[in-house]
Amino acid sequence: MTKDEFSQCIDSCGDALYRFCLHLTGSRADADDLYQDTFITALDKAEKIRMADNPESYLMGIALRLWRNHRRREERRKRIAGTESLEERQESGALPVIPINGDSGKTPEEVSAERELKKKLAEFVRELKPAYRIPISLYYAGGKSIKDIAVIMKLPQGTVKRRLSQARRILRKKLEDAGYDG
Repeated sequence: MTKDEFSQCIDSCGDALYRFCLHLTGSRADADDLYQDTFITALDKAEKIRMADNPESYLMGIALRLWRNHRRREERRKRIAGTESLEERQESGALPVIPINGDSGKTPEEVSAERELKKKLAEFVRELKPAYRIPISLYYAGGKSIKDIAVIMKLPQGTVKRRLSQARRILRKKLEDAGYDG
């Protein structure tokens, strides 16, 4: 992949990749780091990326592996040291605000209710086990197909479908328990 192709790849895949990183990490600072690390890793492996193939899925796969490795390191550190970082204590419960597209034509109450619902849904998604959170994030935030998710996660398509279905069921139940109808 040439520099121009890599630049084009950043332009075409950057927004979706950043949204995916944001969903994985739950904070803008961590998403920025993961996004940057993903492109640094991709630059090292640029010869493997083909613009004719699906570079966005390849980049999301890199981001997912980097995120998993980071989580494993953090878990190992917690087992050894048993302490929380200052940032974790300060940001506990801090979730990204998911912007609402197309707010025009709605009353302020409707916009506020919709934002609250999206905030609550984002909180519930963050509470899901990674086995469910990752496919949901890839499908809805990343706009990936079941086939692409299966490639990224290195799972059979049936497993991805089952996890998506179970995640939707869990989220629906949590929303109903929280008093949201629908």
